[in-house]
Amino acid sequence: MSRRVLRWTGAALAVGSAIAMTAYSLTVGAEHADPLVRALGAFTGLAGLALVAATADRHDRRDGGS
Repeated sequence: MSRRVLRWTGAALAVGSAIAMTAYSLTVGAEHADPLVRALGAFTGLAGLALVAATADRHDRRDGGS
């Protein structure tokens, strides 16, 4: 899969997730939505860290890093 497709897919998922979490929070109230939103935020953060680690590893190999 090309980088362009991955970028657009990632952007679409991020925007969709933000819209869905906002709609859910407005529907059930912030107090009830808080645990789910926190869990999704933690998952998103870990996925971002994994993506950065994978990308950094790829750049190190390409640039001849250790």
